[in-house]
Amino acid sequence: MRVSLVYFTLEPKRKKEDFYDVEEELDALVDSLNKFRLIVVKGLRRRGKTSLILTGLNIAEVNHLFIDCRLLPLTTASFDDF
Repeated sequence: MRVSLVYFTLEPKRKKEDFYDVEEELDALVDSLNKFRLIVVKGLRRRGKTSLILTGLNIAEVNHLFIDCRLLPLTTASFDDF
């Protein structure tokens, strides 16, 4: 039986062993989860923000609800419409 390892996939990472070279950012996020109610993670597209969030939440064992807003239908409504 042949087993192949896939290092790069399109799906976000959720386990620390699959997510590498971001130990400093991951530690900062996990520490912040215990201190703050609102945390903003920002950065360029395709840089691992979602993987960072999901991995950090799993490490911290925080109850959470993660909503990927890219899956919501597009709308042109704004707060001014209400």
